Amino acid sequence: MNYISNDDRLNEIIDDFDNLVLRYKVEEHGIMFPDVLESEKILMLIYACGICHNMNWDYLCSNFMYKLKIYSKGFDTNILANIDEKIVEKFFDEYPKKHKVEAARRTEMIKGIAKDLSKIDIVNGVKSVARLEGQGGLFSSINSIEVFSEDPLHKKTNLLAQILMNDEIIIVEDEYNIEPMVDYHIIRLYLRTGRIKIVNKEIEEKIRKKEELSLEQITELRQMIAKQIQRVCSKYSKTANELNIVDWYTGRNICQKETANCKECPYNRCCDSSDKSANEMLIEPIDNHGFY
Repeated sequence: MNYISNDDRLNEIIDDFDNLVLRYKVEEHGIMFPDVLESEKILMLIYACGICHNMNWDYLCSNFMYKLKIYSKGFDTNILANIDEKIVEKFFDEYPKKHKVEAARRTEMIKGIAKDLSKIDIVNGVKSVARLEGQGGLFSSINSIEVFSEDPLHKKTNLLAQILMNDEIIIVEDEYNIEPMVDYHIIRLYLRTGRIKIVNKEIEEKIRKKEELSLEQITELRQMIAKQIQRVCSKYSKTANELNIVDWYTGRNICQKETANCKECPYNRCCDSSDKSANEMLIEPIDNHGFY
């Protein structure tokens, strides 16, 4: 076993949990792409979620996606299936962290999404969906797109589902089937707080040295986090979406990779790292698969 879980760390915030959900939902989540038609919004969300690995979400949605929309004349699949890497790279000209652009990878992701979407009527499929699971459910439609299905934990699929529900683009009868979205912000937060502990010293050393872990080692870690989220949500009658709102806001805005504002963190009373500087804290594992 490489990791063990500590559910008590999550139990300690439950008393204030509902207030945190309300606060962070307002602060973090505005209506996505409010100035476009719903049919285009669905496509923008699919492309944004599909290529969002290791990229600032706000920049991706407020800048890049609008450039892609204009270039492709409203997400014409023929245009995007043949988009050139130099065009994608140019659209990221203003992005401050050039090493994270990975234009070649994102170009292939865009091409793959376009080719898969050319085979299905995804917009009407999403608009008419009534369930997440099962035949005709949202998950089966979205996971027919390769960049969504290749992740064993379907992080991108669950991110898309959460946004579609939050923006009331879809109303489903089985919201309880939403699965935890375990991305790099969530992983970093769970390692730092001690909700998940590394018992394999070799793995811990690799993480501290920023060396790449195997896909199997990272998948095991993500699965443990997802199961812990599900256990706590079941125990306290919360949804994975609600817990993701609190965790994602904290990871993105408070417990960041380079800086950690412990005084503002809702977990500062129940965190293994609250007395450390950011450079002493654990970070998420280095990954080159584009899943999380």
